[in-house]
Amino acid sequence: GLGLLSQKAERGVLYTQHGGAYSYSYRKSSFALGALLKAVVDGYQSENNSVMMEETGYEARNDLKNRNYVFSLSPQYTYNNKAHKVYIRVGVPFSYHVYDVEYKTKDDRHIDFWNVEPDVLFRYDVTDDWKASLNYSHKRQLGDVLDFADVPVMQNYQYVGVGSGILERRNSDTYTMRLNYRNDIDALFFNLSATYREMDVNVISGTAFTDDYILNYTAPLPNERKQKIVHASLSKFVDALRSSVG
Repeated sequence: GLGLLSQKAERGVLYTQHGGAYSYSYRKSSFALGALLKAVVDGYQSENNSVMMEETGYEARNDLKNRNYVFSLSPQYTYNNKAHKVYIRVGVPFSYHVYDVEYKTKDDRHIDFWNVEPDVLFRYDVTDDWKASLNYSHKRQLGDVLDFADVPVMQNYQYVGVGSGILERRNSDTYTMRLNYRNDIDALFFNLSATYREMDVNVISGTAFTDDYILNYTAPLPNERKQKIVHASLSKFVDALRSSVG
């Protein structure tokens, strides 16, 4: 058999972050601007001496370093008109990312890109008890240095994972509608929300099983996912029970 896994690994992270914010309000409007500068040096070295490496054809050593720099600005506008029971928030944070990956066994890699994550919320107070809102947001989740690892990384005594060789990027567009009812006098509460989310990922995950180990891997294959979520709840505070029933 391939036997249990044996690995020696070292990982060091140097992290620094500096930021500031400015805000200004005028009547029913307000504007805020945040700025952030972040730098991360993330190094990873590993050596796996198990028979599995020879049997599967992988090299025995990971040795890479990733320098990641991020500069971001986060402008946000808010309009709050209590007389007309309208609340609007618009945020358009954007950032510039730089990745410099150094390998010992192959050519270095440079990646840079812009990232924009708009977020818009509109809320209307239909009555004092009923409130409705609409929200749209775009988010992007990014991976880390282990995405570039081309040699399996030991996760526990029998599980290993290998990166795709590219930075993982998970993009999502989320649309949410909410309807809330809150009656403090009767202690009656109702919430209804409907969410539609589209996601696209630039890698796909898979798992390979053998008698001795489990290999989790990612491959650079784009894929899309869609979600539809509806959630409703109704609760009432009952004096006799001194608690809520929903």
